[in-house]
Amino acid sequence: MKKYLSKIYKKAVVLFCLAADKILRLFPLRNIILLESYPDFTDNTMALYRYLVKKRQDFGYRLIWITEQSQKTPPEGGTCVNKKGGLRERQRWFVLQRTAKVFVSCNRFYLTTLRSGQVSLFLTHGSPLKTSPGYKYFNRFDYVLSQSTWLTPYVAEENQTEIKRLLTLGIPRNDDLYHPGQALSKLNLLGYEKIIAWLPTYRQHRKGNRHDMKASNFGIPLLSSEEDVARLNAKLVEKNMLLVLKPHPAQDLRVVRALAVSNIFFLENAALEQKRVPLYAFLGAVDAMLTDYSSVYYDYLLCDKPVGLTLDDYEVYKSKRGFVYPDPDMVLKGYRLYTVDDLLQFIDELANDKHLYRREQNEICRLTNDYHDDGSSQRVGEFVIRLLQGEGNSV
Repeated sequence: MKKYLSKIYKKAVVLFCLAADKILRLFPLRNIILLESYPDFTDNTMALYRYLVKKRQDFGYRLIWITEQSQKTPPEGGTCVNKKGGLRERQRWFVLQRTAKVFVSCNRFYLTTLRSGQVSLFLTHGSPLKTSPGYKYFNRFDYVLSQSTWLTPYVAEENQTEIKRLLTLGIPRNDDLYHPGQALSKLNLLGYEKIIAWLPTYRQHRKGNRHDMKASNFGIPLLSSEEDVARLNAKLVEKNMLLVLKPHPAQDLRVVRALAVSNIFFLENAALEQKRVPLYAFLGAVDAMLTDYSSVYYDYLLCDKPVGLTLDDYEVYKSKRGFVYPDPDMVLKGYRLYTVDDLLQFIDELANDKHLYRREQNEICRLTNDYHDDGSSQRVGEFVIRLLQGEGNSV
C-alpha cells in the first residue's frame, strides 16, 4: 500500500511541476541575475558581483546567489537560495529558473536557460592548460569568457563549444591582483622577507575517484618524504621566508594537512572568507608563486613576478591527464623544478631578487592575457547589464 501511495505521490508531483512550469513561462521575465560559484561567493563570479552591487540601484536589478549549502549569507547585502535546501528553498529555485533573465556562473553547469529571452554567461574558473575529460561546456551557455584571442580556439576545442560564443572581455578575478590592499596583514602573514604562494592543481580528488599523479605522501608535487619537508622548511627558515600552500578546491585535504611545520602555512578557503580576503588579492601581495598545470599560471603572469613550475610528474601527468597543447613547453615558462634541490635553488634566487625568466614570462603573458588592467569586472559587468536590458541575444 505504501509503495502504491508513493508512486501516486511522485506522479502528482511531476504533474504539478509540469503545470507550474507552463504557467510560469506565461509570466514576463524579471530583472534578476542569478549567480553561481564554487566555493560559494568566490572566483570570477564574486569579482563580478562586487561591481554589479555598485550598479544595481542605477539599473534596478536583483542579484541572487544559487548555492548548495545552507546558512550562508552573501556579502554586501545580497540574497541567496539553497537549491538543495528545504521545500521552500527548492520552490524558490524552481521559480527563479523560469523567471530570472540572466544567469552567470563560473564552475557548475546548472545555470542554463529554460525559456526564450533568458541569457546565460559562463565566466569559467580558468583557461585550459590541462585537458578536462568529463568537464565540457559544449553549447550549454550563450556566452563564455575567453582570456585572450590567442587562447580562444584552444578554449573552444577543449570544451567542444562554438567559437562564436566566446568573448574576450578580461577575467574579473584578475582585477584583484592589482589591489592586494591589506591582504597579508589580515591573514597575519607579516614579518617575512619574502612570501611564496604555492597553488598546485589537485592530485588526490576529495571525492576519492581521481588520482592525477604518481603516489605521494602529501598529495602535492616534489615532496615525497618527511625529509623533503624538513629540508624545505629549513631553507625557508634560513631565508626568513614563508611558503603559503593553497590547495585546489578539489584536493583531498587529509593528505595535505600532514604538512605541519613552522614556515609552511596552510591557507584554506574558510580563512579567506572569514578575513574577507579575495584569493587573488593575496596573490597580488606575495613575491612569487609555485604551480604546475593550474590555470592560475596564466593569471599570475600579470604580476610580473617569478613563477616556479613543479614538473616532477610531467610525463605521468601528460600520459594520464594530458594537455590542450601538442607541446606544453611552448606555454610553460619560468623556473622548471623537478627535484627538491631545484626548489631550494629557486628559493635562493628569490632571496637574491633574481627573476631570470621575466622576458619569457612576459611574452606568454601577452599571448594569454588580452587585458593587463583592473577593468575586467567592469567590462563584463557592463556586458551583463546590456544583456539584462535586452541588448544581447542568445547565440
